Amino acid sequence: MTEYDYVGGGAGTAGCVLANRLTACGRFNVLLVEAGGEDDYFWIDIPVGYLYTIGNPRTDWCYRTEAEPGLNGRRIGYARGKVLGGCSSINAMIYMRGQASDYDHWAQLGNRGWSWEEVLAVFRRSEDYQHGANDYHGTGGELRVEERRVDWEILDAWRDAAAECGKPKIDEFNRGDNLGCAYFQVNQRRGRRWSGMCSRFPSMPSASPGTPSTPLPHRCAIYGRPAAAASASQATGSRMRPESPNYLATDEDRTVALAGFKYTRRIMRAEALRRFDPVEWKPGTEYATDDALLKAAGNLGTTIFHPVGTCRMGSDPKAVVSDRLKVHGIDGLRVIDASVMPTITSGN
Repeated sequence: MTEYDYVGGGAGTAGCVLANRLTACGRFNVLLVEAGGEDDYFWIDIPVGYLYTIGNPRTDWCYRTEAEPGLNGRRIGYARGKVLGGCSSINAMIYMRGQASDYDHWAQLGNRGWSWEEVLAVFRRSEDYQHGANDYHGTGGELRVEERRVDWEILDAWRDAAAECGKPKIDEFNRGDNLGCAYFQVNQRRGRRWSGMCSRFPSMPSASPGTPSTPLPHRCAIYGRPAAAASASQATGSRMRPESPNYLATDEDRTVALAGFKYTRRIMRAEALRRFDPVEWKPGTEYATDDALLKAAGNLGTTIFHPVGTCRMGSDPKAVVSDRLKVHGIDGLRVIDASVMPTITSGN
């Protein structure tokens, strides 16, 4: 019987990264357990294919939230990748780190090593950026980052309209200050998805070339024991359900939703978009009062699938892991994915 130095639960974005790093030195034997299937579905490789992978039981666990009071009693879909590579094999490939202040806040909470300057060094080391290394990006890493491959006249006009309304044009969203309007960078290589699977297992045959954005919450728990030789394996395993996200439950949430409606309407009235003669379809101009707009937010609001924090790091009694991602009170067990984030980043 084969013995393993580490057993990883979940070959998602984080699990693929971790197994690759643990085996890279040639000293450790790693078993990576995944409940989903192979990443050989042809829609995974094709960028527009996320329209056919999200909500598809072949590649998505198709979770649904509980009935949300803030969403007027609706239940909404909560996509989670059911395939090697996890969510990085089904998502929209957007690469967006969040604000510098997000990470500095984690450090202020007492989490050592998680400030913006500290994680920026890790981002750079992990990247293979299309335009070469600079102060914010790196080359030679597993994570391919490229610019979008198409330009649309109406999106260029939208950027002009946003600038008219006080949101300046910026080059990108990954320098720590997201104030402004830019095109997304993406995890693709020459027009194909770059998921967590293939980039993390270069020696393993697979149909999709692949990698993620910042680690997404496909659960990766690692059990450790002393050393042996090096390889990576995969098998079947179990899964977990997400909790109720409690949308629009706070005054802050509702204030932001209202402001978003109003600012979007302001942009649509800008001179730069006049030639397109935009017409509001939803919620509709009849929704004019704050109460009406909040009702519309409950009727229309949804998620773009980036839950975090169910195993958050910290030193307080409610924290699950330390800032070294070790589970409190259990030897040899770590959780290494977005569930450890104490607060969500300001991403897409």
